Amino acid sequence: MTSGQTLQSVVDSLGEHAEKTALLVLGKKDRQRWSFQELAACARSFANGLVRQDFKRGDAVSLIAENSPEWIAAVIGIIRAGMVAVPLDVQLGDKTLVHTLQDSKARAIITTKKRVERIEKLDLKEKAKLILLDAGEDDEQSWKQVLEEEKTELP
Repeated sequence: MTSGQTLQSVVDSLGEHAEKTALLVLGKKDRQRWSFQELAACARSFANGLVRQDFKRGDAVSLIAENSPEWIAAVIGIIRAGMVAVPLDVQLGDKTLVHTLQDSKARAIITTKKRVERIEKLDLKEKAKLILLDAGEDDEQSWKQVLEEEKTELP
Protein backbone atom coordinates (compact mmCIF):
# COMPACT_ATOMS: atom_id res chain seq x y z
CA MET A 1 0.00 0.00 0.00
CA THR A 2 1.44 3.37 -0.96
CA SER A 3 0.93 6.58 0.99
CA GLY A 4 -1.78 7.83 -1.41
CA GLN A 5 -3.88 4.68 -1.27
CA THR A 6 -6.74 3.98 1.06
CA LEU A 7 -7.68 0.53 2.24
CA GLN A 8 -10.78 0.81 0.03
CA SER A 9 -8.66 1.46 -3.08
CA VAL A 10 -6.50 -1.56 -2.26
CA VAL A 11 -9.65 -3.69 -1.92
CA ASP A 12 -10.97 -2.31 -5.22
CA SER A 13 -7.72 -3.21 -7.00
CA LEU A 14 -7.74 -6.92 -6.06
CA GLY A 15 -9.29 -8.01 -9.35
CA GLU A 16 -6.47 -6.38 -11.32
CA HIS A 17 -4.27 -9.37 -10.55
CA ALA A 18 -6.86 -11.68 -12.12
CA GLU A 19 -5.66 -15.27 -12.19
CA LYS A 20 -2.64 -14.88 -9.92
CA THR A 21 -2.91 -16.86 -6.70
CA ALA A 22 -4.21 -14.79 -3.80
CA LEU A 23 -4.79 -17.58 -1.29
CA LEU A 24 -3.54 -21.13 -1.07
CA VAL A 25 -4.92 -23.44 1.61
CA LEU A 26 -2.99 -26.64 2.11
CA GLY A 27 -5.05 -29.44 3.63
CA LYS A 28 -3.92 -32.90 4.66
CA LYS A 29 -5.21 -34.44 1.44
CA ASP A 30 -5.86 -31.53 -0.87
CA ARG A 31 -5.20 -27.89 -1.55
CA GLN A 32 -7.53 -25.05 -2.34
CA ARG A 33 -6.49 -22.12 -4.53
CA TRP A 34 -8.28 -18.78 -4.77
CA SER A 35 -7.22 -16.32 -7.46
CA PHE A 36 -7.32 -12.57 -6.84
CA GLN A 37 -10.26 -12.42 -9.24
CA GLU A 38 -12.18 -15.08 -7.27
CA LEU A 39 -11.39 -13.38 -3.97
CA ALA A 40 -12.49 -9.98 -5.30
CA ALA A 41 -15.72 -11.43 -6.78
CA CYS A 42 -16.60 -13.24 -3.55
CA ALA A 43 -15.89 -10.14 -1.44
CA ARG A 44 -17.98 -8.00 -3.81
CA SER A 45 -20.88 -10.48 -3.63
CA PHE A 46 -20.71 -10.50 0.17
CA ALA A 47 -20.64 -6.69 0.31
CA ASN A 48 -23.65 -6.52 -2.03
CA GLY A 49 -25.51 -9.06 0.09
CA LEU A 50 -24.86 -7.17 3.33
CA VAL A 51 -26.19 -3.97 1.78
CA ARG A 52 -29.27 -5.79 0.44
CA GLN A 53 -29.93 -7.11 3.95
CA ASP A 54 -30.12 -3.54 5.29
CA PHE A 55 -26.71 -3.31 6.85
CA LYS A 56 -25.51 0.29 6.65
CA ARG A 57 -22.23 2.11 6.22
CA GLY A 58 -20.50 2.24 9.60
CA ASP A 59 -22.28 -0.85 11.00
CA ALA A 60 -20.00 -3.17 12.96
CA VAL A 61 -19.75 -6.77 11.75
CA SER A 62 -17.83 -9.10 14.03
CA LEU A 63 -15.89 -12.19 12.98
CA ILE A 64 -15.31 -15.01 15.45
CA ALA A 65 -13.90 -17.84 13.38
CA GLU A 66 -10.72 -19.56 12.37
CA ASN A 67 -8.82 -18.14 9.42
CA SER A 68 -10.11 -19.34 6.05
CA PRO A 69 -10.49 -17.98 2.52
CA GLU A 70 -14.14 -17.22 3.34
CA TRP A 71 -13.06 -15.29 6.45
CA ILE A 72 -10.71 -13.17 4.35
CA ALA A 73 -13.38 -12.60 1.67
CA ALA A 74 -15.86 -11.60 4.39
CA VAL A 75 -13.47 -9.03 5.90
CA ILE A 76 -12.78 -7.54 2.47
CA GLY A 77 -16.53 -7.51 1.72
CA ILE A 78 -17.29 -5.75 5.00
CA ILE A 79 -14.70 -3.07 4.22
CA ARG A 80 -15.92 -2.79 0.63
CA ALA A 81 -19.45 -2.11 1.89
CA GLY A 82 -18.17 0.69 4.15
CA MET A 83 -18.79 -1.25 7.33
CA VAL A 84 -16.48 -1.87 10.25
CA ALA A 85 -14.87 -5.31 10.52
CA VAL A 86 -14.42 -6.40 14.14
CA PRO A 87 -12.23 -9.53 14.09
CA LEU A 88 -12.15 -11.28 17.45
CA ASP A 89 -9.87 -14.03 18.71
CA VAL A 90 -11.73 -17.33 19.04
CA GLN A 91 -9.95 -17.86 22.38
CA LEU A 92 -11.43 -14.81 24.11
CA GLY A 93 -13.25 -15.54 27.35
CA ASP A 94 -17.03 -15.15 27.42
CA LYS A 95 -16.97 -12.00 29.57
CA THR A 96 -14.52 -10.25 27.23
CA LEU A 97 -16.42 -11.47 24.19
CA VAL A 98 -19.75 -10.14 25.51
CA HIS A 99 -18.17 -6.79 26.40
CA THR A 100 -16.51 -6.44 22.99
CA LEU A 101 -19.63 -7.41 21.02
CA GLN A 102 -21.81 -5.02 23.03
CA ASP A 103 -19.28 -2.19 22.97
CA SER A 104 -18.84 -2.48 19.19
CA LYS A 105 -22.63 -2.73 18.69
CA ALA A 106 -22.04 -5.57 16.24
CA ARG A 107 -25.13 -6.03 14.06
CA ALA A 108 -23.85 -9.34 12.72
CA ILE A 109 -21.49 -12.04 13.90
CA ILE A 110 -19.72 -14.13 11.30
CA THR A 111 -18.70 -17.46 12.76
CA THR A 112 -18.72 -21.23 12.20
CA LYS A 113 -20.94 -24.12 13.25
CA LYS A 114 -18.26 -25.06 15.78
CA ARG A 115 -18.63 -21.69 17.55
CA VAL A 116 -22.34 -20.91 17.14
CA GLU A 117 -23.57 -22.72 20.27
CA ARG A 118 -21.18 -20.75 22.45
CA ILE A 119 -22.23 -17.46 20.87
CA GLU A 120 -25.94 -18.24 21.24
CA LYS A 121 -25.41 -18.85 24.98
CA LEU A 122 -23.78 -15.44 25.53
CA ASP A 123 -25.82 -12.94 27.51
CA LEU A 124 -26.00 -10.26 24.81
CA LYS A 125 -28.44 -7.38 25.34
CA GLU A 126 -29.03 -7.07 21.61
CA LYS A 127 -28.94 -10.14 19.42
CA ALA A 128 -26.85 -9.87 16.27
CA LYS A 129 -27.55 -11.73 13.05
CA LEU A 130 -25.48 -14.92 12.90
CA ILE A 131 -23.79 -15.73 9.60
CA LEU A 132 -22.07 -19.13 9.38
CA LEU A 133 -19.08 -19.50 7.07
CA ASP A 134 -19.30 -23.28 6.93
CA ALA A 135 -23.06 -23.90 6.84
CA GLY A 136 -24.64 -25.59 3.85
CA GLU A 137 -26.10 -23.54 1.04
CA ASP A 138 -29.68 -24.31 2.16
CA ASP A 139 -29.09 -23.18 5.76
CA GLU A 140 -30.66 -19.75 6.28
CA GLN A 141 -27.67 -18.74 8.43
CA SER A 142 -25.18 -19.69 5.70
CA TRP A 143 -22.96 -16.95 4.40
CA LYS A 144 -23.85 -18.28 0.94
CA GLN A 145 -27.36 -16.95 1.58
CA VAL A 146 -25.85 -13.47 1.95
CA LEU A 147 -23.78 -13.62 -1.24
CA GLU A 148 -25.46 -11.47 -3.86
CA GLU A 149 -24.46 -11.52 -7.50
CA GLU A 150 -26.50 -8.51 -8.53
CA LYS A 151 -24.59 -5.25 -8.24
CA THR A 152 -25.67 -3.02 -5.39
CA GLU A 153 -24.81 0.64 -5.00
CA LEU A 154 -22.03 0.52 -2.43
CA PRO A 155 -20.97 3.53 -0.36
